[in-house]
Amino acid sequence: MAVYFDDLSSNMTVTDETGYYVMDVPRGELIVESVASGYYFVMVSLDTTGTAEYRLDMSMDPEPTIPELQMSLDSNSNISLNNQLEADFTIEDYNLIMLEVIVGEVLDRNGEWVNMTMADVAVISIASDFVMGTINYTYLDDVLTGNYSWSATSEIAGYLRNGTDSDYVTANWHRSINSIESHGIIGYYSNDSLVMEEGIAWFNDDTGEYEEFQFMNMSTNEEPDLPAATLDDSAGMITPVLMVSQMKTNLTSYYELYQSSLSSKVLLDSRSVEGLSFDRSDAARSGEYIIYLLVIDEAMNLNCTGRLFTVDTDPPVADAGSDRSVTIGEEVVFDASGSADNVGIVNYTWSIVIDQYDTTVELYGSEISYEFESLGYHPVILTVTDGGLNTASDSIAITVASDAPPTAEAGPSTMTVPEDEPVTFDGMASTDDVGIASYSWEISELMEYSMDPVFIFTFDNPGTYHVSLMVVDSIGQTSELDTIVVTVTDETNPIADAGGDMNAVVGDTVTLDGSASTDNVGIVTYRWTCTEMDDWESFGETVEVVMEPSGIFNYNFTLEVFDVSGNSDSDIVMVSTTITNSYPVADAGDDLEVNVGDEVVFDASGSSTDGVIVNYTWTFEYDDETTMLFGESAEFTFEIDGSYDVNLTITDNQGLKGYDEMTVTVKGESTFAAYVPYAVAALAALVLVVVAAVLLIKRRRPSV
Repeated sequence: MAVYFDDLSSNMTVTDETGYYVMDVPRGELIVESVASGYYFVMVSLDTTGTAEYRLDMSMDPEPTIPELQMSLDSNSNISLNNQLEADFTIEDYNLIMLEVIVGEVLDRNGEWVNMTMADVAVISIASDFVMGTINYTYLDDVLTGNYSWSATSEIAGYLRNGTDSDYVTANWHRSINSIESHGIIGYYSNDSLVMEEGIAWFNDDTGEYEEFQFMNMSTNEEPDLPAATLDDSAGMITPVLMVSQMKTNLTSYYELYQSSLSSKVLLDSRSVEGLSFDRSDAARSGEYIIYLLVIDEAMNLNCTGRLFTVDTDPPVADAGSDRSVTIGEEVVFDASGSADNVGIVNYTWSIVIDQYDTTVELYGSEISYEFESLGYHPVILTVTDGGLNTASDSIAITVASDAPPTAEAGPSTMTVPEDEPVTFDGMASTDDVGIASYSWEISELMEYSMDPVFIFTFDNPGTYHVSLMVVDSIGQTSELDTIVVTVTDETNPIADAGGDMNAVVGDTVTLDGSASTDNVGIVTYRWTCTEMDDWESFGETVEVVMEPSGIFNYNFTLEVFDVSGNSDSDIVMVSTTITNSYPVADAGDDLEVNVGDEVVFDASGSSTDGVIVNYTWTFEYDDETTMLFGESAEFTFEIDGSYDVNLTITDNQGLKGYDEMTVTVKGESTFAAYVPYAVAALAALVLVVVAAVLLIKRRRPSV
């Protein structure tokens, strides 16, 4: 039963086991509240003014139904920051008003009773829908389901230290003065003049340093005659108090709840204020813990259940061994047996850097082995994990040294081989002081590879190739490349293709095409000749030739092709020519009669053809020489009289000819020079006559 006074203070009493509640109260107006398990609470107003004794009978409606509850834990061992506690619960009751989860560190157990220190509290006030802590719930159709989680954290606990010695305590008080945050630990202060005065020892949140001791029942500031606790009090001693709660594993009545709410003080060892500090810890201390689920309905019926579990926040200690130097290919054994944990290690992970590219492999187990295939410095990190998923790491370095690398021997430095014939490359002469594990051949120009010690390859095309061999020994060391320069000779003749035989008309231009010729490497020269055309020669993949009229109608053109190695081949194409025109008809014009010195114009315009006349040639004898004139029209001046036969020859575009003749008669006096021959001849004739006459006279003279 509780009584509330007008100054908002209150008093409370419980039954004396006779059914009566007796309480001393002041006279005046009071509010009396009666609470009993299994009954709806009753509240009445009362005025005791002028009354020495007052009897109050209160009637309460019964409601004896106790809430039914169930709670299960996902795990009951090794709860930590990384392995949080998960509690799932179900409660059946139609008028629940409050749910509370209490987590405490177990100090000792006595039957159903547990002595503990508070670690965490979560509360649900269903009437006001208030939630405090890491708890959530739904309340539907008289069934409340919820979940509570706890990561073994502690916001108010830590270690009170002098040097290396420490006590795990709870700082239940907090203050903020001028933005300086501090936590306080309940305890007692003693020095030369004080003996176990109760108060609070304050410590700075940031530094953990001791600030002051604040007394609860005396003032050291306003009453200077009273003893003080100062920072430089060399005799000052603080005895911290551990607040211990006693809880029953299963509460079924409000009376048991009242008893469980009582706390006791456990005094820890006294410590000097000199060098005293408080180091707050984010993690709860390892050990045995209990979680309580407490529910109350409107009739003050309550039910409670508890579950024990263990917390492990102490990290393990990793021991990877010592640094070592090894030879490449040597088996290295890693032993983590020196590692330790307060509960037990559940996983060993080795992270090994195996090459210069920081490639990492992970191996697992307390003892492993590995063979390094790369020289140099190799960091190795051991990470151990305990049951609470707490981890610790240790690192060592492995320095890997080499032995002698292998030597590749591919064969002679140069080789000359024919194309299309198999070539054997033998790397068996390669050496190593331990042993060769693999061979690697490469023809760089062809991107051909082989892993065989003896490599057989056929080069399809001539050229220069580089064949390289690299060998790897049994511990992964590689040799330098050994390279053979291989010259592959061209043994394949080109194939000449002059094209198909052709027909052409005399006078046409014909294209000779050798582009269909082929070679495995490439043709560098195309040479054309013709037996029917003396001294004709041309070069090129394609050439053009005019089929001049010659009286020959079939021409054999020979194509010779040459590759870069001088290999050759030839092919013949025949060009057959035809004439499509009729013979042209020459017309030299009519006979002419002119005087000496006149210019004569020869005119062949009367000539005709069904093609094209490409040549006019006029021929005659003049002054004991053959004179030739050209053109459809030609001019000539005769200085000597006489009769001249002039011949005209015309030629068409296909070489056909036409002929005609005309006569030019030249009359008139010639110049002296022109008649000198005749005068000489007449004079000579006259002389001959005179001589003949003289001779005749001599013959007729009579003899004497």
